[in-house]
Amino acid sequence: MSYALPEPNIDIVLVELSQNLKYGRDISPICISKNVKPKVGDVAVVAGFGTLYIEYDPTGYAGVDSEANHLLHEGLVTVKDFTKCTNLTRENEETAICAGGINRGVMPGDSGGPIMGVKNNKFYLYGSVSGGRAFQAGDDNLTVNEFDAYTIVSSHCDWIEAVTKGDVKCEK
Repeated sequence: MSYALPEPNIDIVLVELSQNLKYGRDISPICISKNVKPKVGDVAVVAGFGTLYIEYDPTGYAGVDSEANHLLHEGLVTVKDFTKCTNLTRENEETAICAGGINRGVMPGDSGGPIMGVKNNKFYLYGSVSGGRAFQAGDDNLTVNEFDAYTIVSSHCDWIEAVTKGDVKCEK
C-alpha cells in the first residue's frame, strides 16, 4: 500500500493485515465516527505496551526504576482542555485531544496506542497516543500530573477511506 499523508506532522498510520481477524472474546471491532468526540471532563480508556515507571524523576522525562513491559496495560484518563497540551504537539484542537490526570497517562512505548470511550452503548476510537509529559504534583516523587496529546483519528476519516479504498468507513 502506498499513499501520501493528508498533511504534515500528523501522527497516524494504517496497517493492512495479511488475513482477516477472527472476532471473539479478546478481539472485537471499534467504531470511528466523525460526530462522536469526547468532551472536556469525559473519562476515556488508554492502552499500550509502554514502559512502567515506579517513581517520577523531576529532572528529566524518564522515570526511576523503569521496567520494560511486554504486557498490554490499560488505564483511565480524563479529557482536558486542549490548552494544557499545546506545548506537546504541533496539532491543534481540531486534530488532537488532551487527556491525563493524577498518576494517569501514557509512557514511552505507548505511542500509537488507542484512546477510546463508550458513547451510545458502543466503543469508539477517539485517537492514538502522540506524546505527553508528566509534572510532579506533590511533595513526593510518586505523584505526577500527566498531560498527553492524542491524534484524533476521526479528523482523518476522508484520508482513511481513500487509502483503504472504502474498506474502512467512518460513521457519519
